[in-house]
Amino acid sequence: MNSKQHPGTREFPTLRAALLEWAKLNDRQEVWSEIEKVIQDLEQRNGAIVRVHVPAAESYVAVTFTNDPKVIGAYINVGHIDHWTELPNTFIPDSTPYFRSYLSTSQGDKAGHTKEPKSNLLTCPKCSMQISKYAECSCGWSPTDVNN
Repeated sequence: MNSKQHPGTREFPTLRAALLEWAKLNDRQEVWSEIEKVIQDLEQRNGAIVRVHVPAAESYVAVTFTNDPKVIGAYINVGHIDHWTELPNTFIPDSTPYFRSYLSTSQGDKAGHTKEPKSNLLTCPKCSMQISKYAECSCGWSPTDVNN
């Protein structure tokens, strides 16, 4: 996304600068370390951060990584972070195609995240690998197999 194409988009030199300016978590800065941990995990898998921005609507903080600088790799919200890369303890909510990492602010926040996250991941009974409940495992087992 080019900020010239999207008036009101603000770019920042660091994640902390964006979080501070976004201001939706300034009264709960203890969650910033959780956000930084998820983003660091994403950097290990997707390369360094190349862009941090907040859109004009200020609905999220967006982070883009070197592996695909044309695609937003993480959307930071008040109660969770949506991202394309699977990380430990992530879930795929039915409402999005993203993996979701919940933050401590998700319980009872304004977004209404009061339920435990619903996992769309299963553990393969043959090889113990975690897979989507909609996919076939690399060992050949499928969640639709009746003779597990």
